[in-house]
Amino acid sequence: MSDLDNSPAQTRPVRAALTYWPMSLAVSMVLLFLGVYAGHSRAPVYTSEVRLAVGGQGLSSYAIPGFALAAQELAANYARYVSLPQDTQILKTALGAHAAEVVALSASPVPTSNVVSIVAQSKDREIANKAATAAGTALINAVNGQTNDQIAAGLLKQYNTLSASVAQANLTLQDATQIVAKLTATPSATASQLAAAQQAEVAASTAYASLQLQQSVLGTRYQTTATTDTPSSDLSVVQPAAIILSNATKNEELFGLIGLASGFALALAFATLRARRASRRQRVREVDRQPVPEVRVPSTLYVPKVGRPKVGTRPATADKVGGRSGETVRR
Repeated sequence: MSDLDNSPAQTRPVRAALTYWPMSLAVSMVLLFLGVYAGHSRAPVYTSEVRLAVGGQGLSSYAIPGFALAAQELAANYARYVSLPQDTQILKTALGAHAAEVVALSASPVPTSNVVSIVAQSKDREIANKAATAAGTALINAVNGQTNDQIAAGLLKQYNTLSASVAQANLTLQDATQIVAKLTATPSATASQLAAAQQAEVAASTAYASLQLQQSVLGTRYQTTATTDTPSSDLSVVQPAAIILSNATKNEELFGLIGLASGFALALAFATLRARRASRRQRVREVDRQPVPEVRVPSTLYVPKVGRPKVGTRPATADKVGGRSGETVRR
C-alpha cells in the first residue's frame, strides 16, 4: 500500500470547516431553513384556559375566619376532579365526534390563591376553548347546588304566579261581599239565600287571606336570598375560556435547531472529505515533481567466456572477471 492510499492524519474537521467556510455556512443555512419550514408546517397545539374561583369575590367571604386557607385547600381538591379520562363523556356530549381531537385536559390550583385553572389542548383553537368551557361547567355543576341568584329567580317566578292568584281571590271576595250587601238590602230575599251568600263571602275571604300569607312569606324568602352572597364553598367563573399558549413558535425553534445541528455535522463531513481530497492531490503533484534517478550501464563491461573446466583444474573466479585479479567491476 502506498502513502497515497492513506488518509491524511492532519486533516481535522473543524479546521477543514473553517478552511471551506462558505460551503459549511451554505450547508448549515440550508438545513436550518428546512428545519424551520418543517416546524412551521406542523399543526400547532393550542392551549385554552378557564379559571374558576372558590367562594364569592366580595369582602363578605373573606370575613369568614380561615376562609383564605380553606379556599386554597378546596381549590386543590376541586382540581382533582378534572382529567381527560374522567371527563370523556362530558367532552363527547359537548363536542360530539370532535371530542377525540382533545389531546389533553387537566386542572391545577393557582398557587397561594382560591383559583382553579382548567387547561384543555387541541390542534383546533375552537375545540380547545369548547373543551375547557365544558370541563369548567361540569365542575361547577358537580360542586355547586343552585346559586343564590338562581334560587332568587325561581322564587320571583313563584311570587309573580302567586300574586296573580291573590288578585283573583280579591276580586272573588269583592263579588261575594257585594252579593251579601245586595241580598241584605232586598226585602224579598229569603234567609237561605242570604246564608249561602254569606258562606261564599267567608270562603272567599279565607282563600284571599291564605294567598296573602303565602305571598308575604315568599316575598320575604326572595328578599333574603337575593341579598345573600353565594355560599363560600361554591365555584364561579372568573375568566372565560381563552387561548393562552400555542406551540407554533416552539416547533419552529425546535426543528430549526435540529436542522442547524444536522447542517453543521454535514458541513464538517463535507469539508473533511474535501480537505482530504485536496491533500491527496497535493501529495500526488509533489511525487510527480520529484526527479527520477538515472541508472548508468558501463560500456567496458567484459564478461569472459567460461568453458567447461578440465579435469583437475578450477573454474575461473569472480575476482578475475574483467581482467586482473582483485579488480572489481564498476557500475
